[in-house]
Amino acid sequence: MKKHNNISNNASNNNISNNASNNNISQTCRFCPTTSNVELTYEYIPLCENCSRGIPRCLNCGRIIMFAYNRIEDRYGNWLCLECALDYRRCPICGRFIHSRLVVFDGEEFVCPECLVPTEDLKEEEEEEKYIHRYSYKPNPRYYGDFQKDLLFGVELEVDNGGENSRRAKELLRIFNGNEEEKFVYIKHDGSLHSGLEIVSHPATLDYHINVIPWRKAFEYLKSNGYESDNVGTCGLHVHINRLFLGKTYRSIVNTEARILLFFETFWQQLVKLSRRTEYQLSRWCARYETTDYELALEYNQESRYFALNFQNRATIEFRIFKGTLEFDVFEATLRLVDNIVRYCKKYGRETIKSRGWYGFVNFIIERGAKENEVLIKYMAKQGV
Repeated sequence: MKKHNNISNNASNNNISNNASNNNISQTCRFCPTTSNVELTYEYIPLCENCSRGIPRCLNCGRIIMFAYNRIEDRYGNWLCLECALDYRRCPICGRFIHSRLVVFDGEEFVCPECLVPTEDLKEEEEEEKYIHRYSYKPNPRYYGDFQKDLLFGVELEVDNGGENSRRAKELLRIFNGNEEEKFVYIKHDGSLHSGLEIVSHPATLDYHINVIPWRKAFEYLKSNGYESDNVGTCGLHVHINRLFLGKTYRSIVNTEARILLFFETFWQQLVKLSRRTEYQLSRWCARYETTDYELALEYNQESRYFALNFQNRATIEFRIFKGTLEFDVFEATLRLVDNIVRYCKKYGRETIKSRGWYGFVNFIIERGAKENEVLIKYMAKQGV
C-alpha cells in the first residue's frame, strides 16, 4: 500500500502573510488593551499578536478563525475558513486539503497528485484492497437486528502503530468473519493514522456486539501484533446509532436528537472523563457545540463533522467523542454508555433531564439493571463520575 506523508499544501496562494490588508489596523484588541500588531479575525474581531497565539489560521488566506463553526480541518491539522473551503477538496485517501484546480481523477474519485497510484502499482493496490479498502469504501450494510425497531450500533475503531499490513488485515478479517466475506466487519485505510487500520462493523444490537461478534479475540490478536489504540492520540472509537429507533415520527426523532444534544452540553465534563480523550484531542476531532439550540448545532455541523455528535449522516447519529481502545471491558462500557444515553433521552423530556442531573442518569442505569450494566458502572466509578 502506498504511504502518504504530511506534505504541506503547494497551492500558489498558500499562507498569505496573515491577511496583510487587515494587519496593524488602529483598533484595540478585544481581550487586552494592546493596540500594536492588531489584526481582524475572520469574524472581524480585533486581536493582538499575543492573544491570537494558538488560534487556528486559514491555510489559504491566513486569517485567524476564532470560532469552530467558521472553520474546517483536514487530517493533518490544517484549517480553512468557510470562504476558502469552497475552493478546496479533501483527498479521500490521505485526508489533506487540496486546491480544486490541483486534484486528479484516478478513475474512481478525485485525489491529490501524491495519492495518484501509478499504473504499474495498480495490480498490487488491487490485491491489497481485498483486505484493506479505500477510506471512501461503503458496502451495503448487513443488519443484525431490526433497523426500525432495535437500537443498532455501527462501530468504527481505529488502531495504529502495527502497520497497514494486508497479511495481518487478512488474518484479522478471518478472526471476525470466519469464511464469510465481510460478515461482521470490514477494514479501511485511514489517512489520520501513522501505520494502522480502521475496523468498521455492520450495524448490530448491543447483545450481538458483546456476545456474538468476536471483538475480544480480535483485540488480543491486534495487541499481540503491536497495534495500539488506548495509548495513542490518533485513534478514535466512533459509534453510530440508527435514527429510526429514536421515535415513530419525524418530529419525535428530532426531539430525541435535541435531547441527546442537551445531554451532551449539560453533562459535558462527565462525558469528557468517560471519553478518555485529552482536551486537545477533543478540540481537534470532536468539539463541543457549546449550544443546546438544535437548529444552530445543525448549522455548525453542516460545515464540519468534527463534533462530539455528528448529525450529518442521513440514517445515523455518530458519537465521535470516545478514544479508541483494545480493552474489551472498556469497549463494552462505551457501547453500554451510548445505549443508556440514547434510551434515557428517548424516555425523558428536556426539563426532566436537567432537573434529575447527572445522578438521575446514573440511577437510570442502575434501575435498568445493575448486573447487566456492571461493566459500565465499574468503569464510571473508575473514571470518577
